[in-house]
Amino acid sequence: MIVAGHAKLVDDSLSAPQYLILQMLVRQGPMISTNFVSVLDVTPAAITNLTNKLVQKGYIERLPSTLDRRQTHLQATKQGHEAERRLQARYKELTAGLWDDLSEQETDLLLSVYGKMVKRLQERLNFKLDYMLDEEDH
Repeated sequence: MIVAGHAKLVDDSLSAPQYLILQMLVRQGPMISTNFVSVLDVTPAAITNLTNKLVQKGYIERLPSTLDRRQTHLQATKQGHEAERRLQARYKELTAGLWDDLSEQETDLLLSVYGKMVKRLQERLNFKLDYMLDEEDH
């Protein structure tokens, strides 16, 4: 989730919400667009606009549902996976050493607080967000 704020550092035409959608599709696999409405707290029309831009960039594609013709699944493309990897690598580059001055106790406290925040957000959104607090991010 933190990486989303740095999305423009790698691709200046990629917004933080677009990156979050891409990241979720890369990490969780194909999803329907309504899954993003509650996570991003925006309208379905806004999700359509965000995903249209990701489709135009070649980062995601739309696939018809095999179960319900009214639904379309969104899936990250190979180019989308590569863009997400570049963003993660750039984020790690930018944040390298930020944790070095923290003691083990401070790091544990920070992770505990982040964990509580993620749990509260999960409860509010009724959505699983465990992947957003990866141990690799610190």
